[in-house]
Amino acid sequence: MLIDACNNTVSNCLNCNGTTCIGCESEYYLIPEINQCFQCGQNCLNCTSLSQCTLCQQGFYNNNDSGQCQQCLPQCLNCSSGSGCDQCADAYYFAVVMNQSMCYPCPLGCATCSNSSFCLTCTTVYSYLTGSCLFMGYLTSCPSEAC
Repeated sequence: MLIDACNNTVSNCLNCNGTTCIGCESEYYLIPEINQCFQCGQNCLNCTSLSQCTLCQQGFYNNNDSGQCQQCLPQCLNCSSGSGCDQCADAYYFAVVMNQSMCYPCPLGCATCSNSSFCLTCTTVYSYLTGSCLFMGYLTSCPSEAC
């Protein structure tokens, strides 16, 4: 039966068996021989040791060669390598070009878009009009659905 008696003596322990920690909180790993939890490396959510991350924070990927979390390209929200994207950050759209998954910038004024020429939403100083974002300073007459 699991009890939390060791939570008072073993910092960052999540699961105990008596006074022995058998599982650490997220971002920590257990060294059972000394019954202690230690923090994972930088940008790592789950790990088996300081040098072996198994799950990285958003915007980072697990470099299998080093076991460390490496930063995705700036336009990527999530990635599985340093050379492509799995999900794009705001103001970018996802496309596969020459077998490479990448994120490309949306047109000027778009907060989100589906491709290089079709906006889904606009930034604050732009007004949406049928897939485009128009700078409000340029509008002399404003269709009711756009303003």
